[in-house]
Amino acid sequence: MAQRILVLGASGYIGQHLVFALSQQGHQVRAAARRVERLEKQRLANVSCHKVDLHWPENLPALLRDIDTVYYLVHGMGEGGDFIAHERQAALNVRDALRQTPVKQLIFLSSLQAPAHEQSDHLRARQLTADTLRDAGVPVTELRAGIIVGAGSAAFEVMRDMVYNLPILTPPRWVRSRTTPIALENLLYYLVGLLEHPAREHRILEAAG
Repeated sequence: MAQRILVLGASGYIGQHLVFALSQQGHQVRAAARRVERLEKQRLANVSCHKVDLHWPENLPALLRDIDTVYYLVHGMGEGGDFIAHERQAALNVRDALRQTPVKQLIFLSSLQAPAHEQSDHLRARQLTADTLRDAGVPVTELRAGIIVGAGSAAFEVMRDMVYNLPILTPPRWVRSRTTPIALENLLYYLVGLLEHPAREHRILEAAG
């Protein structure tokens, strides 16, 4: 059954692919981001584009009206050294808006977590965001994923550039850590598939290749 969906962070790498996938399945999608020009040019069926800055959330309640599911794909990694505070404030504003205009469920794309003593600032920010969103009074599905591999993704492009341009790689020991990547196609399958298995309470799922 088609749903009315709000995608926050729709202009990012995952967001653009997710909006396309949801459109193909006939869902009514509100694609929201600070910059939506690229999405507008695609003129996808059943998709309306909305400029929104989560740090100026006055129009969030209107965007949430009549929505069934919210996808939260926002992160603050590009916001400089204070990105943890940046992420926290965005999550707080969404939490407050959801308290005013609740939806049936929220799906938050997070990161696979490391033990507490090994956590980076990025992982701590992801966990703080999840905890904040769970305080909105809406069932939250936190989908934790590792490095996302697909043409155009940051991880893929870095690896490809290294392999193509460096005949010999001598990385420092600290980069030789194991990870659990996931293909973009598989991640999208899980994200879209969660619509058929709505959350009735908070839950944490891990998506790994």
